[in-house]
Amino acid sequence: MTTRTFLRASPLMVIVGLIILAGSLARLYEVDRMVVWHDEVFTAVRAFGYERTQVEEVVFSGRPLSPADLLLFQRPSSERGWGDTWTALMEHPEHSPLYYLAARLASALVQEPLVALRGTSALLSLLLIPAVFWLARELFENPRAAWIAAALAACSPLHLLYAQEAREYALWTAAVTASSAALLWALRRRRLGDWSLYGALVAIGLYSHLLSILVVAVHGAYVLVTTRREAESRRGLVRAWAAATAFGMLLFSPWLLVVIEGSHRVERVTAWMERSIPVQRLLEEWGMHLVRIFTDYPAAGPILLLGLLPLAWLVWRFCRDAPAKPRLFLCLLFAAFAAPVLLPDLILGGSRSLHPRYLLPGFLAVELAVAYVLATGWDAPSVGRRLAARPGLALVLGSGVLSGLLILDAQTWWTKNFSARNREVAQLINAVDRPLILVTNSGVGLGEIISLSYELKNGAVVWGEPWDSSAAPPNKQSSLFALTPSAELQTELKRGHTLNPLLDTWQWFRAVPADPPGEKTGAGQPPAESNPGEDFNARSMASHDSGAPEPPRIIFLMRYLI
Repeated sequence: MTTRTFLRASPLMVIVGLIILAGSLARLYEVDRMVVWHDEVFTAVRAFGYERTQVEEVVFSGRPLSPADLLLFQRPSSERGWGDTWTALMEHPEHSPLYYLAARLASALVQEPLVALRGTSALLSLLLIPAVFWLARELFENPRAAWIAAALAACSPLHLLYAQEAREYALWTAAVTASSAALLWALRRRRLGDWSLYGALVAIGLYSHLLSILVVAVHGAYVLVTTRREAESRRGLVRAWAAATAFGMLLFSPWLLVVIEGSHRVERVTAWMERSIPVQRLLEEWGMHLVRIFTDYPAAGPILLLGLLPLAWLVWRFCRDAPAKPRLFLCLLFAAFAAPVLLPDLILGGSRSLHPRYLLPGFLAVELAVAYVLATGWDAPSVGRRLAARPGLALVLGSGVLSGLLILDAQTWWTKNFSARNREVAQLINAVDRPLILVTNSGVGLGEIISLSYELKNGAVVWGEPWDSSAAPPNKQSSLFALTPSAELQTELKRGHTLNPLLDTWQWFRAVPADPPGEKTGAGQPPAESNPGEDFNARSMASHDSGAPEPPRIIFLMRYLI
């Protein structure tokens, strides 16, 4: 069946087309709505040409600052040009520069910096939908599967969340999808121009994220395996792929040199990956990640894991029924990301696999497998297959659309990580008179205080504890709050206050005046000898003086890439 015939004959196309349109528009809806979280803060810092040390010198100088003072590092400045942006990006070679440069360019066109940054992600994420259609068309040669795959990508809550986040993952997902489609296109057509396009897309993928090297490895393995029976043309195809890949690597070589020269920084900036996580939680999170490709209801919690049952059946049907080549390609793609991320966590300990952003290409393989099974089952000869596929497709698309509506109405989401409740924290702080926020430069302190500044009123005062503790906090009569307080700051505060966790978070505390001697501790207050910093120290993302042990060499590569 041709695409034209499918468009004319299938009423399903109307629904699929509307979902694709709605999913595309949803990406552009109120991109500045949700709370700005820790990692987005540093996207703006780097894109606008500031180095972390420059920001720390201001924030942790011991001088009282207003929220507006901190937000100066979140917007472009006439004193910071493109050279400053490039220098700031070179400080973090683990983050490829393409998205950051595009965001910097967008900030010159859009007045509101946050809209520019997140809007860049949203616009680039639109490329994912046609890229998925192209890849599915090349894989399955089935127009219905291609349209359903595009619809799944359009209404996927996981893709929507990263499309509205000021980070590089929406661009990365689109780039690796397009490069995969271009590989299959070039293998089929075998023209020089097609291989050149593939090489250029390989470079774009690498400039989007260093983990694209895993996709290149998948492509190489696929070429070697699928051409082994083509004795006459195999050598030419392998050479063509190698030449195109070399062309892409040559285009990427300027940043590759930056990566090599900056490799000594990787140990420091990726130490957070070594946090030990219980195996049960890792497996639960992985199950949640897989279900969240298609549906995401925060209130449901672990109940979402029930979605693994129908998902497992769909994947089993794909592995049983799909042609050999698409089955090989998608299995390689999923394994290339699942194994290096999950297995080190299970065997050696770590928290890489808690973060689905590193697994997006692997999750895309699951989407494509599901699209194939639903498409082939739509008009299958078996009545049972049709009865499973048609309601199944309606359920998957409907759940995705409903999840998207919930996301578009939300002020925060689980992808905001430990910053998810910062808007609530700010509301509590804004409700008191003369709030003073004391912050220590821990692994998360700088990003969290700037994240909070987006929500604070100008009457709030921020005091960053200097390294040498040469200055004392100002105005102790104010309403006191503390962010990741150091042991020294805790000692100072406990002379007249009790530290209570704020909203059950691990990084935020309120300093409540202690009861006079001889009186009982107020309800809800921890005993004076409790140490709220213990929980922070255990869960902190790589404190500046953590002295973490040297990680096993076997996982150094994954730490470097991620």
